[in-house]
This record gives sequence, C-alpha cells and structure tokens, in this order.
Amino acid sequence: MKMRIASFVLAAITSLMIFATNETTAQVIGSKYGKDSAKCVTNLSLYREFYKQKNYKAAIISWRQVFYNCPLATENIFINGASMYKSFITAQKDTVVKKRLIDTLMLIYDARIKYYGKEGLHLARKANDLLNADSTRSFEAFTILKRSIELLKNASEESTILNYCITGVTNFKAGKITNDALVGLYNETASIIDGHLNSVPTKADSLKWSGIRTMIETKTFPLLQCKDISDIYTGKITATPNDLDLLKKISGILYRKGCTDDSLYLYSMEQMNSIEPNANTAFLIAREYIKRKNVPSAISSLVNVVDKLKDNESKARNYYYLGVVYFDSKDYSNARTNALKAIQLKSDYGEAYILIADCYAQSAAGCGNDDVSSRAPFWCAVDILNKAKAVDPKLTATTNKLISQYSLNFPNTEMLFFR
Repeated sequence: MKMRIASFVLAAITSLMIFATNETTAQVIGSKYGKDSAKCVTNLSLYREFYKQKNYKAAIISWRQVFYNCPLATENIFINGASMYKSFITAQKDTVVKKRLIDTLMLIYDARIKYYGKEGLHLARKANDLLNADSTRSFEAFTILKRSIELLKNASEESTILNYCITGVTNFKAGKITNDALVGLYNETASIIDGHLNSVPTKADSLKWSGIRTMIETKTFPLLQCKDISDIYTGKITATPNDLDLLKKISGILYRKGCTDDSLYLYSMEQMNSIEPNANTAFLIAREYIKRKNVPSAISSLVNVVDKLKDNESKARNYYYLGVVYFDSKDYSNARTNALKAIQLKSDYGEAYILIADCYAQSAAGCGNDDVSSRAPFWCAVDILNKAKAVDPKLTATTNKLISQYSLNFPNTEMLFFR
C-alpha cells in the first residue's frame, strides 16, 4: 500500500514539474497550489487516495493541509470534505464533539462560497445539512435559507423552499420569529411559486409547484391572523376579480380559518355567486348579511339568484334558504310561503316541512284569545312533522324529538271542556 501511494505522489509531483515550464504557468500553479505547491500536490494525492478507499480518518489528515494551504487547487476539496464530515457527524455520539464537527462542516461551506462563489446555492445546501445534523439549530438554518432564497429567487430548489417554510413555522411556534416574518415567508415563497406556474410549465411541474403551495398554505395559514390572510389575497383578487378558482380558494381558506367576518370573504362570495350562481353560496352570503344585521341584503342575495338557477333541486333549496332567512327574522308568514314553494318544486323536501312546522309553533302565541286557540297551531305543527318524516325517513329522529316537544303544548281536556 505504501509503495502504491508513494508512486502516485511521485507521479503527481513529476506532472506538476513538467507543467511548470515557463514563468507564466508557474505563477498560475503557484497561486492555485499555494506557497508550497509540491507539498500541496502531495497532500492532495494522499487524501484523494484514502478518500477513494473510504478511509476518511486517514484522508482527513492530508485533507486539512490542502483545505488550509491551497483551497484553490480544486473544488472537490470542499465536496469531499463535506462528505467526510457528514460521515463523522453521523457516527459521533459525544454531543460536544458532534457540535464541533457540525461547526467545521459549516466552515467548509463558508470557505467554498469564499473561493468558488455560488453563494445562494451553497447556503441552501449548508442549511439543509445543518438541519439533518442538528434539528435544534433550526433558527440558524432558517436565517441561512432566507438569505439563500433572497439570492436565488426563482432559481431556489424545491427542498430549499420547503425547508424554509418548515423552519419558519417551527421558529414562529417557538416565538423566535414574528408574525410579520411568517407573512414575509409566505409572500417570498408564493412569489417564487407564481413565477414557476406563470412560466407555462409542464403538467408535472404545474402539479409539483401547486402541491408545494398547498403544503405551505396548510402549514402557515393556521398560524396567521385573518387580517394577514386578507392582506395576502386582496391584491390578487383585485387584479383578477373574475378568477373563479381564486375566488373559491380565498373564500374556502377564510371560511375554514373562521375569518367570515372579514370583508374579503363576503366580497369573494358575492363575486363567485355572480359568476356561478349557486343556492348554497347565496345562502352563505345571506347568512353573512344577517350577522351584519342587514336583513334586506340577505333576502336580496337569495331572491336575485333564484331565476339564474337551472334545475328544480337548486331552486327548491334556494326557496328553503330564503324561508330560513325569513324565519330567523321572525317573519313566519314569508318563511312558510317560501317553504311551500320549495315543496312544490321538491315534494320530498322534509326540511321544508319541518320549517313550516316551526313557523306554526313560533307563531302560536299570536293566534286567538284563549288557551285553545293559542295552542291549536301545535296540532298543525305535529301533523306537518309526521308528513316530514313520511317523505324523508332520514329525518325521523329529528321530527320525533320535535313532536315530543310540541305535543306538550296541546290543549288539555280541561281547556277543551271549558271552551
């Protein structure tokens, strides 16, 4: 083995001497191989030979000499060095020693950037290796990844973006970065993803980047405030107010987040309903107006959409929802009228029958001037509830509960006798 290494080193030195035949070439070699070029080539050859054999403990001795004395000899010094130190880190059990090894790995990346550039790329790799080596240093990794993304922008790799998001969320939960920083993280990554999606990507790339965006939103949005999410999307919806997919996405995110009080939610729902009329959407809009104590607008949202609906199922649902809005406003007459319209379009609409029954029950107190007259509407209510479960057996449990409740209000024998 010793003879083999000695021969290899001798050949390398001889090659160097032949190459340095003129002054200009000697100057180039001198700058590349350090002050002692022969020693540099010797150590370079030694570490390479041991490295090929995966004898990293032997290789690292000569490697250190090359790293410190002639780092410009070849970029492989940094590639091989990182590989060896990652191997040492994985095998090391002592936490103190392991930390020193990780620090050296970080130093290798810094030196590579110093001598060979490509800062953004190597910062990303540095951060990824740091996370793999010691997940407790996630804040340090986060700051490195942030700088990498600032430099690379759309050239950032998927793993860099994902790790930036993961470390950002981790540090936000730990109280190490602010809400504004998390919003900034989303905006930075969203800009990169938009760049890829707007560049006419292949179907596979489009699915990939859309998936990354979904993952980032899934991790960050639960941590953001309603105002943050609204601020993120207001500009986008203003720029493309007729983008139905965007409108559905925004309204869905705000709904799941519990941000329905935000004006952007109502705006996106109304825009969506104007483009694609839907009874469910109209009812959600109406409900928002009721929350805002604007009953006329709630009613209008449902009235205006009914003629745009194409099938009886949707129209029936719209009339039922309109009845619910009137019922919530204590207008039981109009509530009953619209429930009947729903039943005319859908004869097995059990919920509409229940709504009519509730209207009778709620308006009972205003019927007649005696106990019998004011309680008689509960007879009607129970009859209608029996009809409801007859047309829709799935409602049996609900209707039976109401029947038991309303039956308690029937006129008793004494009331009927003395009437």
